[in-house]
Amino acid sequence: MTFCLYRFPKCNHALEMLEKMYSSHNRNRMRPCPQGRNDTERFLKYDINTAANNSNHTQPLLLTRHNAVPGMILIYSDGNLLFCDHIFNGYGNTKKDFKKQIIKSRLDAIHGVFLPKDFRFR
Repeated sequence: MTFCLYRFPKCNHALEMLEKMYSSHNRNRMRPCPQGRNDTERFLKYDINTAANNSNHTQPLLLTRHNAVPGMILIYSDGNLLFCDHIFNGYGNTKKDFKKQIIKSRLDAIHGVFLPKDFRFR
């Protein structure tokens, strides 16, 4: 399961919490990406300011594909979008809410319940 953090400074308080979780999870790793290949969860920061640099896109991919905006959290499983919003489980941005959202997203993935490929957040 991949958590995509659409990053922009100070736009979502949950980003700080997720940053701390990422840091503690990868604390003793010299190379987090290769060493985390078999982890059940991986975090990805998507910075809107640099997303279109060195590519043939005029706009960032997640903006074009899902109309994602800064501060939005996206959760993918095997390339399929499971979750896309600013708040977790419809209630808040705490670690507890995030863990509930992970559980819900895992169950959705197991049951094959994904957002449509052409899903665009409004």
